[in-house]
Amino acid sequence: MMICGTAGDSFRSRYAGGRMELRVQGVFSKAMYLQLPDGRLIMLHDETFGLIPFGVGLRTYAELAAKQLTVQAGAAGRLDGGLLTIDGCPVSIRLEARACAPVSAVRPARGALESGVAAWGRRLSGCGKGAVLPLLGLGRPGEENLFARAAQKPLAQLRGALVSDSRADMEAALLGLLGLGPGLTPSLDDFISGLQYTLLFSARNWGLSLAGTPVLTEAVQALAPRRTNPFSACYLLSTACGERFSLLESFLDGQAFLNSGAGEQILRIGASSGADMMCGILGALRLLGSADHATTI
Repeated sequence: MMICGTAGDSFRSRYAGGRMELRVQGVFSKAMYLQLPDGRLIMLHDETFGLIPFGVGLRTYAELAAKQLTVQAGAAGRLDGGLLTIDGCPVSIRLEARACAPVSAVRPARGALESGVAAWGRRLSGCGKGAVLPLLGLGRPGEENLFARAAQKPLAQLRGALVSDSRADMEAALLGLLGLGPGLTPSLDDFISGLQYTLLFSARNWGLSLAGTPVLTEAVQALAPRRTNPFSACYLLSTACGERFSLLESFLDGQAFLNSGAGEQILRIGASSGADMMCGILGALRLLGSADHATTI
C-alpha cells in the first residue's frame, strides 16, 4: 500500500537525496520516530499538526497507527529517493514537498498583543492542561504542582537573562529547566520551544528583539542533547535553529494575529504539550510587549 506524506522544503532538501538507512526509535499513538545513522530523528505524525521541519505529515496517522503500523522500536527502514519504507510495515510513504506559507511583516500593535495574550491566557486557564500554567498565573486558583514549584526559580532566572544577556545566568537557568516535567516531551521543554520560537519569529518578522535571545538559542543547542530525551531534543534544537513550523507561523502571523483555528490546533498537540508550548509563546509575547525589554532591530 502506498500513501503520501507531506514534508516541508527543508526536510525534502535535507533527506530526499540518495539512500539512507533508518532505525525505528519509538512508536506512539500520535507519532513514530526513526533515527538516521548520524543520530538525527525523523518523525511521522498526523498532518493536522502542520509542517514540522523534521517530520512527515500523514493524513490518517492515528488510523494507520491503530491498524497497520505494527512495527516496534528497533525495526529497520530506509529512505530512498523520496520513498520511505519500514521492514514489517505494509505501508510505503511517498514524500511530497510543501513550502510553509509566507507570513506578513505586519507587527501587531501593542494593544492587540496585550489583548491577545490575555484572551489566550483565559483559554489556557479554561482548558486546565499543562504543568506550566501556575508559573504564568494561569490555571485554577490555588493550583500548584511539583514541576511548577521546581521551575519557579530557574524560570525567573531565564527571564532575567533574556533581558540582561547574561550567558552564565542563561545556562544556569536552562540546567534547571531542560528535561523537567511530565510527558514524552517534558513540560518545560515544550515551554522553552514555544518561547524561543516566538522570540526568533518576532526578530525575523517584526523587527522586535530581546537582547538575550541569541544566548538562549545557543545555550539550548549546547545543552538540550545532554539534558533531555532525544525526542524532546528534536523540537528544542529545531526551534533554536529558527526552522519553521507552519502551525506556529500561522498562529503568530501579524496579519491574523493569534488566530483561533491555529491556536486551538496547537492546544490539541499531545496530552499537554501544546498547552505548555502555548505558555511559552505567551510568556515571550509578554516580554516583547514590555517597552522596557524589547528592542526594535
